[in-house]
Amino acid sequence: MAASIVMGFDAEARHAAGVEREQSLEAVTDTASEEARGKVARLLQVEVDFSERRVAAAAELEVLNRTAGDTLIDAVLKGEGPGAATRLNGQIAKLRVEVETADSAIGSAREKRQRAIREVFKVQAEALRALAAPLLAAAESEAAVTDELLTEFERRKGVRPAFDGPSTSGRGVGAATREFQVLKEVALLEEASDLERRATMREGTRPRAYGTAQADSLEELLAKVHADPMILGPRAVDVMTWADRVEAEERDRRRKVELAGGTSASGYIAPAAAVRLRLAWAEGRIDLAESGVVRTGPTVEEVLTAEQQDRLVEQRADLVDRARRWLEQHGGDLRKAVARAEATGLREGVAARSWAAILQAEGLGVVEVEGPGHPDADLDGDAEAIG
Repeated sequence: MAASIVMGFDAEARHAAGVEREQSLEAVTDTASEEARGKVARLLQVEVDFSERRVAAAAELEVLNRTAGDTLIDAVLKGEGPGAATRLNGQIAKLRVEVETADSAIGSAREKRQRAIREVFKVQAEALRALAAPLLAAAESEAAVTDELLTEFERRKGVRPAFDGPSTSGRGVGAATREFQVLKEVALLEEASDLERRATMREGTRPRAYGTAQADSLEELLAKVHADPMILGPRAVDVMTWADRVEAEERDRRRKVELAGGTSASGYIAPAAAVRLRLAWAEGRIDLAESGVVRTGPTVEEVLTAEQQDRLVEQRADLVDRARRWLEQHGGDLRKAVARAEATGLREGVAARSWAAILQAEGLGVVEVEGPGHPDADLDGDAEAIG
């Protein structure tokens, strides 16, 4: 029993010593590579900054391209003539250059960051080799002492002890002394060898380019992906574009569920509730098959039959068309447009909240729906005439 307790203490002591050594080596490599790691972090921030610029420029360019025709017609009607086209073309060209420049800068920043990450590993490897050098020198010194002792033994006894190799299980006359002298230099050599092995592995390490992250917002997602600049995540601009698209699709899906009357379905999630995103990446690129929404709400298919879904699509197109006309009739006054929608919806069996969701989904605005008692509900007659 006593022997097993002692062995247990020895094992714990060895484990504690091993943990302490690992922490010590990590501290050494971190200190040595602090400047190199700082460069990696700065290059990541450069990529993020240009990604934000790229997204903003691309969005503005998309709007200009989409509205170019209306802009030119309005300019002609105002008598501005060819000058308007020249200005518009200049704006579009400038934005295209901004997008292309940002893409180039993003690519350059990522390439430089990969090289900077490898430089970090190289610096850390050099730090480990620097620790190994004095151990090798000490081992050589101990070997010289051993040789002197063996030579003296031979001079006095007329025979030089022969060793097949160092062994911790040596027995016989002089075994204890022999083990102490030889094992001391062997221990030094083993530690130096371990450091060299670690240095070689660290130097050959490739930047980690895979991982996963979950978050309830784009900002939180980017923070998690970029928590460690030494990990090569997807391009920040790709994460931004992907997250915006996936969140928009999920909110649209939820609106369709709401329009389909799924608010009482099990697990219903309101369109405005947070969308939890799951991002997975490999080789520094988004893994679309493993990425998406952590979805817990019902689907349209779960609350509607196929026939009802087809009817909803047809009805939605009609409702959107009328909603747009009503909005134009009231000079963009969303509240009055919704009041008309309510009055029509009461006759056609369309809930007021459905109209609000349609208007919001179509980018026509957002409004608080107050039900049939809306103060503008007297527009019923106009609604019937236009509808």
